[in-house]
Amino acid sequence: MEAVKVGFKVPKMECAEEKSLPWSDIEEDEKEQMTTSMTCTVEYATDCKPQVSEKCNEIEYMECNEVPTEVCEKADVQEPKQEFEHKKKCLLPDDGTLRKSMDG
Repeated sequence: MEAVKVGFKVPKMECAEEKSLPWSDIEEDEKEQMTTSMTCTVEYATDCKPQVSEKCNEIEYMECNEVPTEVCEKADVQEPKQEFEHKKKCLLPDDGTLRKSMDG
């Protein structure tokens, strides 16, 4: 048996970042919203006739105040993910050229 040198291709891997991945995240946002408000006050009236009298009575009044209601909505957020793949590369060719040269 005689030793023979045989050349074969060795795969070369170059890893580089080709493009950026899109990434959406939560951001704070400010909103302006109009509201209405009503405040009731008791008014006094004067009577200009020369008559003295005392008038007492109970009154009922209602105060209203409108407050905005915040509505929260769900949003989908993308998360980058890549599956791990374990691969092996053979340095010897599968076509039997090395075996032929050794037999040969």
